Amino acid sequence: SASGKALPSGEPAGPQRLFLGRHIRPDQGEEFLAGELRRYGEDAFHAYYPETPDEAFTARSGLVYSADFDKRLNVAAPPAAWALCKWRVVGIDPGGGDPSAAVAVGITTDERYHTYGCRQWVGATGAMAIHDYLARLNEVAPLSAVFVDRSQASLVATLEGMGWPAFAAPGGKLDGIGHVGALFRERRMTIGPQFTDLLHEINTYWWEERRDMAVGGHELGTRPPAEHHADRLAALRYAVMGVL
Repeated sequence: SASGKALPSGEPAGPQRLFLGRHIRPDQGEEFLAGELRRYGEDAFHAYYPETPDEAFTARSGLVYSADFDKRLNVAAPPAAWALCKWRVVGIDPGGGDPSAAVAVGITTDERYHTYGCRQWVGATGAMAIHDYLARLNEVAPLSAVFVDRSQASLVATLEGMGWPAFAAPGGKLDGIGHVGALFRERRMTIGPQFTDLLHEINTYWWEERRDMAVGGHELGTRPPAEHHADRLAALRYAVMGVL
């Protein structure tokens, strides 16, 4: 208790943890939660909308997109030409010390997403290299937007100064993973079969197994294998989140 008196067990009172499940929020009624369950699938739903401490603080296990991505259905030729897409966006993950990556995504008039381009740079990558890649895409059809890792404000400003419609990508890694997974699961996103490196990242991107009941613990983690840093997947996530 707040008075500091001993508990019935004889132990002194201290701060008590109170877990509030998904039903505590008035904007998350049964109809809303039922829709989210259909959208995300059971396993991902319990991760994003936990009802118990175990669901909230126990990381998912296995491959991140194992329940969402099916190479028989999500690897395909483009549903429309790049120039015919209603939106043409590029997500950029500046690597810093890691490789940098850009992924071009086209969204068709019937809300289908497809990767039309994928590029990685190893080592230090300047804005001019990214500019040249954007220019090649833009020659075919004008870009609608370029979404950059929000921590790289200087790159956003530089690309904007070069004339590109550059924006900081929305944050929220888990939200981004959830939205990309939902697009895969609903068969509204396809990857071109020629982008083998991106497909390899999808098939080797794991949840970091962790159990953390500490207040202020970091969000559920992910871990790629040693041979890549999931830069292409991050760029894909930025493109998708920027459009939503």
